[in-house]
Amino acid sequence: MTQSVVPSFLRGFACLIAAAILASCESDQETESNIGPDSELGLATLQRTIQVVGGSLNISHQKNRDRWTQAAGQADHALGHAQFSDRPTPLWTFAAGQAMRRGRWTSMEPLIDQGTVYTLSWDQRLSAVDLDTGAAKWQRRLGSKAESDGVFGGGIAIANQVLYAATGAGEFHAIEAATGQVIWTVPLPAPSRSGPLVFQGTLYVTDILGAITAFDQQGNELWQEAAPQSALSILAPNTPAGSDSGLYQVLPSGVVRALLPSGQAAWQSYAGLQGTSGRSIDLIPGTGALPVVDGNFLLISSWANRSVALTANTGEVIWDIPIGSAATPLVTNNHVFLITHDGYMRALQQDTGYQVWSTNLRNQQARNQPPVGGWYGPLLAGGTLIVGSSEGALIFLNPRNGERLHELRVGSPLVAPLSLADETLLVTTRDGLIRAYR
Repeated sequence: MTQSVVPSFLRGFACLIAAAILASCESDQETESNIGPDSELGLATLQRTIQVVGGSLNISHQKNRDRWTQAAGQADHALGHAQFSDRPTPLWTFAAGQAMRRGRWTSMEPLIDQGTVYTLSWDQRLSAVDLDTGAAKWQRRLGSKAESDGVFGGGIAIANQVLYAATGAGEFHAIEAATGQVIWTVPLPAPSRSGPLVFQGTLYVTDILGAITAFDQQGNELWQEAAPQSALSILAPNTPAGSDSGLYQVLPSGVVRALLPSGQAAWQSYAGLQGTSGRSIDLIPGTGALPVVDGNFLLISSWANRSVALTANTGEVIWDIPIGSAATPLVTNNHVFLITHDGYMRALQQDTGYQVWSTNLRNQQARNQPPVGGWYGPLLAGGTLIVGSSEGALIFLNPRNGERLHELRVGSPLVAPLSLADETLLVTTRDGLIRAYR
């Protein structure tokens, strides 16, 4: 078993970067950061206003989703309408790890596969839990306690009853899902803050420098592609999306790139790249949401007040609008649902980016802007849009018109995206618990 050690200077540098990002986020909360003609972000071609068309939406029928196997559920990050209760109640809670500490967090939601929940806590504890009862099947720590001290982040994916875990210690593990036994461990070029992508039999891991490394299922490295503009990724969960047309990655610097399964670059977008519309894709700083692919439609969103729709095969601009999200948008049934950093849920037409409706998610007692990253979702399930909040609530909306239906208090602030399969919703909270609802 190969072991790797994260240099102390890299940990310290990461902490400095995190502090700088958090300070920037706090500054954004104090002043409005609308992008306008005088913006210094170089977004001269960005639409200045959101076109509003109004009306209500048609929603597709519910279908049972029987698994949630990687970040955002599946490789393309495009989820449909899942079967679920419109009035869920608590089912069980499970202590997955220690309570979150200041400066330490998890960006990875639990997985669901064949009646079992798998979760990797911020302190590198990997657990398997019965989906119906919440009883532990097994638990293990990835690396020793001493090795995991000061390490955080990473994520997991599952395929063919093998768990794959990329960690903040700069290691990539394969683990038997049934027993928790490690099959193999290989070093990564740098620590990872996100879950691996499993697509068409190949494993793809992104590290904090933005490099993508491809492995086969035996842990052999197939290729490695460095980031065109390397930047430490502390806050952003940067798992790429995979579809038949390629792999899609968004870097914190704003670079968007498409890679073929061989690792060869298909296209890359950054400041000055022109599409057939004559408009350019400038930098999208602060990208935290995962890219979403729906056929030939690729959606990129950022907490720096920008969302861009591109053609997946060529990278040409379809539309761009001055709103963005730190949470991965939902693309389904020809519409886009996203949560802006100021706490609004917006429903957009997929082909135009025009707004159909908008709803303020904050209650009357908490109308000040929440912290960046304070919203999780949305999911479309049980005929409702479900949103999680860092204020410790699940909010349920009517997806047709944005009407607020009801709210469920969960007892602790949410710290990771939601996951839902087998009619069970999983919520990760700051107190180290996984909470299940049906």
